[in-house]
Amino acid sequence: MGTPSASVLTAAIPDGKISAAIPKSIAAQAATTCNWTGASVTGSPSYFVEAPQALATVAWTGTVNAFCTGSNPVTISTSVQLTDPQGVPHLVASGAGIPVNTGYVCSQAATNCAGAWSAKFTLTFTAKPGSTWPGGGGCVASGAVLTCTLSGAAGIVPPVRIPSHTVCTESTAFAFSAADVPCYNLPPSGQIPLLTLRAIKNIRDSHFDGGSAVDSSKGRFYSHLTNADLQKIWEAGMTSADKWKLNSTGYFEKTFAYEGAGTLSTSHGNGAAATQVTLVVEQYGAGPTSEVITMYPGPQ
Repeated sequence: MGTPSASVLTAAIPDGKISAAIPKSIAAQAATTCNWTGASVTGSPSYFVEAPQALATVAWTGTVNAFCTGSNPVTISTSVQLTDPQGVPHLVASGAGIPVNTGYVCSQAATNCAGAWSAKFTLTFTAKPGSTWPGGGGCVASGAVLTCTLSGAAGIVPPVRIPSHTVCTESTAFAFSAADVPCYNLPPSGQIPLLTLRAIKNIRDSHFDGGSAVDSSKGRFYSHLTNADLQKIWEAGMTSADKWKLNSTGYFEKTFAYEGAGTLSTSHGNGAAATQVTLVVEQYGAGPTSEVITMYPGPQ
């Protein structure tokens, strides 16, 4: 089952205001000004406990406070909509000046919740007949009705939980920090290459006995290794000081010392026990992360 993650995505829209021109018949009354503040969305992802701690759900909430001051009465309606990484919109909250949340939760079992999300706030102000509104700034006037649409990025949800870490520098010497948080030696992209379920499937297909793409040219992991073991090997690669290089297929890779993981290929290493592992990752991903392409015992 999913377990709540400490990481929470938040995104906010700038506050704003706009004034209505009231009918001439009540021109002596004070002008009416409508405002919005605190427009924001929050996403709370949960991840499975077992390695590689894949995404389970993302619970979303949204809020805004729309209100008007002045003698011209205005009716207010608001809604908050999120668009998922597939481009499908979802209503997160709706109501009057402060919308009520719908309890929307994206389930990874039903759709892909990992990736970039965007938010849209729709604020509708309906004044007395004969009133007029200025347009612009994301607001469209139609007689006494003003509709303001505020949009922005809501954040990028990673497909697996990102382990706690720091980024290695010369001063950290690729070691553990005082708080026992490992420092990662990132590839030149500066992104964290995540060991996802898709990457693990590719590794098992190509570098485990019985895999659909195994042949004599490929190093093989020992069959008893679990996903948690692969996660530990990945962590060793991320914390090693060995250099990344761009390989002939356009991916970054590094080879690092690691014993007891598997054997060399039979065609290049005679199936001997491997003392190294090679980690291959995307050249570029999205946002702060990329993805592991494959990982195998020894240099290929």
